[in-house]
Amino acid sequence: MKVLFLFCTLVLTSGFFSTNEDHAFHLSKTDIVYQPKEKTLQLTMHIFIDDLEVALEKQGKKSLSVGTEKEKAGVNDLINQYVQQNFGLTVNNKKTPLLFVGKEATADKQALWVYLEIKDVKNINSLTVENKMLTEVYPDQKNLVQVIVPTKKAHSFVLERGKTTNTARF
Repeated sequence: MKVLFLFCTLVLTSGFFSTNEDHAFHLSKTDIVYQPKEKTLQLTMHIFIDDLEVALEKQGKKSLSVGTEKEKAGVNDLINQYVQQNFGLTVNNKKTPLLFVGKEATADKQALWVYLEIKDVKNINSLTVENKMLTEVYPDQKNLVQVIVPTKKAHSFVLERGKTTNTARF
């Protein structure tokens, strides 16, 4: 599992998909990092723009030009709505609201970094992640998740259609 996670991280961050052609597999990556001094969970999602646009088109949103200078007004709200519908966290058995912080396109304009935050997390004993991102679009979609809590063992797992939830215990 760790080798697959490292390979996928390398693929996502290396510019492996450097053309506008469709990529061979469907993958997203989410890092969840607990910041005890700030009492926050900081989330960073890496999502391919073309896949996200297909998902939004299925909801009736067309020609959004996400991540470009031609991006339509209101795209941040649409992305936030999509994330809220398809991604959730339960901290210490309590469902927690996600705050959309922003997004930015990668240098090659192939993917987005989406930033989210959860405030007022005083401690963390368990974290249940539900990640259905893009599984309604692609049967082979894999969503890698890494949870990092300082001074505790990191947890990594892959979520996919049919298994969209997992819990990390600390």
